[in-house]
Amino acid sequence: MDLTKQGKVDKEWGYEIVWASNGFYCGKILVFEKTGSKTTFMIHKNKKKSWFIHAGKFKITFTDIKSGQTQVGELQEGKTVDIGEMSPHSIEALQPNSMIFEVGTPDDMNDQFRLTPDDTQKSSEELK
Repeated sequence: MDLTKQGKVDKEWGYEIVWASNGFYCGKILVFEKTGSKTTFMIHKNKKKSWFIHAGKFKITFTDIKSGQTQVGELQEGKTVDIGEMSPHSIEALQPNSMIFEVGTPDDMNDQFRLTPDDTQKSSEELK
């Protein structure tokens, strides 16, 4: 048993609580305390994950790598979304204390590719 993979992890956009992590799956709670908190635009080569919006509201930006089309949508409380491998995406909290329950394939630090760096991400609030 490896307990080091579980617990609270601070992020630029808030924090995550890793409540399950093993060779088969990973379960997390993503907490965005501030409106406008935003993840980097990223892609995973192999990771698949599903989200349940537990609280709040999010803007999701997704790019279809086959067509090159970028789509923007809104995820409200109670909605679910599946994010497959090779699916560039970013999310931004539209309300304070927005929260996502995530379950997916195991985390692999070598399978996280940031398409925008943390320090250049600007929320829509900051751009106004």
